[in-house]
Amino acid sequence: MSKVVRLGDPSDHGGQMVSASGKLRVNGINECIDGDIHSCPMLGHGDTAVTGTAKLTDRGKNVVHVGDTAGCGAVITQGSINLD
Repeated sequence: MSKVVRLGDPSDHGGQMVSASGKLRVNGINECIDGDIHSCPMLGHGDTAVTGTAKLTDRGKNVVHVGDTAGCGAVITQGSINLD
């Protein structure tokens, strides 16, 4: 299973996930799903939605995994495989 992205997990742009609407908890932290927000510190990027892949769904929305991208092009680089 690939690593699931959670609230606070970082990206390669130096930003992080700032919302996590999923019902599942991964190592005690809510998971991120399609439409959750990544905050990017790069000039002109700002806050953009992340698109998850269809490896796993939560209430009909794709769960975000390590390697998925935010609207600014940032790649999410950290997550966990330990579902609570």
